[in-house]
Amino acid sequence: MGAGGSLREVRAGGVSGATGGATGSVGRRRAASSRCAISARFWSALDGAGAGGGGGGGGAAAARSGARPGVSRIAGASRTGSASRIGNSYYKTEEELLYACADAMREEYKAILDAGFVLQLDDPAIAENWDMINPEPTVEEYKKFSMVRVEALNYAIRGLPQERIRFHLCWGSWHGPPVTDIPMRDIVDVMLAINAQAYSFEAGNVRHEHEWKLWQDVKLPDDKLILPGVVSHATNVVEHPELIAERILRFANLVGRERVIASTDCGLGGRIHPQIAWAKLEALAQGAALANRQLWS
Repeated sequence: MGAGGSLREVRAGGVSGATGGATGSVGRRRAASSRCAISARFWSALDGAGAGGGGGGGGAAAARSGARPGVSRIAGASRTGSASRIGNSYYKTEEELLYACADAMREEYKAILDAGFVLQLDDPAIAENWDMINPEPTVEEYKKFSMVRVEALNYAIRGLPQERIRFHLCWGSWHGPPVTDIPMRDIVDVMLAINAQAYSFEAGNVRHEHEWKLWQDVKLPDDKLILPGVVSHATNVVEHPELIAERILRFANLVGRERVIASTDCGLGGRIHPQIAWAKLEALAQGAALANRQLWS
């Protein structure tokens, strides 16, 4: 779980999807979702609270190992998933568009890493494309659709230092009743197929909080980390530090205390009032401290 230290975030563009796809066209249930975003001020809050840095649109490291002190991070979009919403009037096939996006974004990813940053690939589309496709696919059809995008993303990051790459998964972070979200159990293997060292995902959102149990059955590869969200952008209610600690402990007890970085579900900026965001970050740091005391007592 992540170490304390000075971190900051800069946001960049990135690689994710292509139009339509074998399973159909965009637009089944939700017309659009808010993209992951967070104020750069986020990191100074964590520094002041003594927490480290981690995933989502911007997360918070919770305990000792994982993120290194003084590491800066740039988030890049993963155009291979989100390109499912881009009209294609030039390329012969959707796959050709995907790999063109991958080639273009690879240059940005290399620049981020060459500058000494950690690269975070933000791609809500891997989850939220599910309920935006007509006609509705089966789970297996959707996974096949998504794996084409994962393969393009892996092509974009081929040969890049995996230990400095993170991937962020969410369900679009829209303020509504997300009753059509695909369960994480159905796509966790798709997420783990991405060649990143660490995976950030929503786990504080009450629609997905129960899904921590899937790690009882899913083995996290030995060289991987997870960054579960333990505070959410989806509610103005500020989570209690003891609840945050409980959420952290659930994951740490299943995958190992050294392999969890506590995070926000997604970006807080633009979704809740700044004062509420600061209060959530303070609670996150307090909850991480409580979890630390239990895990390293």
